[in-house]
Amino acid sequence: MKNVFSARAFAICQKDWGENDLLFCLLTDNFGKIWLLANGAKKIKSKLSGHLQGFGLNEVNFVQGGYHKRLVQSCLVEKFTINSEWDGFFLQSFLEILEKVLPEGESIGKFFEYCLKSIKRILEEKDFLKKSLLYSVFLIKLISFLGYEISEAEKQIKSGGGVNNQTIQKFIVAVKNYQTGVGELSLPIVNQKPLFVFLQDFLEYHVEKKLNSLGFLSKFMQ
Repeated sequence: MKNVFSARAFAICQKDWGENDLLFCLLTDNFGKIWLLANGAKKIKSKLSGHLQGFGLNEVNFVQGGYHKRLVQSCLVEKFTINSEWDGFFLQSFLEILEKVLPEGESIGKFFEYCLKSIKRILEEKDFLKKSLLYSVFLIKLISFLGYEISEAEKQIKSGGGVNNQTIQKFIVAVKNYQTGVGELSLPIVNQKPLFVFLQDFLEYHVEKKLNSLGFLSKFMQ
């Protein structure tokens, strides 16, 4: 009998797999980013993957299959509410970043809890500017988690002289010095569009992948 593994998880994306199956990319507390195959998930009577097709925190059980890990059961623990079109845009970007940037199959420890707190706080915030600031906090923390440092030299290269480096530096320092939780951070006022462009350029340069959602969000910033 195969060992059954359990994890808390939320779905990052899904793909069709054959005629009746779905392949889910999940971020988990114990196993990092993994792919799970849900056999028969596209059948009308299937109850295997319903909770994973919305956005929320789930308890999942899976076994190691021959090629893919195979989903055995999923149970919704907490559903995250999307109240506006902007919530949808930020959530889509958040999931794209996790899919393209995080390595697969590596334990992420406390960063899983940080991801949950971050997206919940972003979705709860009603003001667009504050949502953007909180998302910038998440991106800078993600860069730090991945082991990258935002040096003055890189800022100069990436900005092309068009970014107020001193302002961005103050913002980055405030984020990096903050250790106790997303909601209590006192955020300095920054020009959001240059900051987003800078963070997009930085991440794309290091992970060598396009992050289109950041460019989309930056179009609505001043």
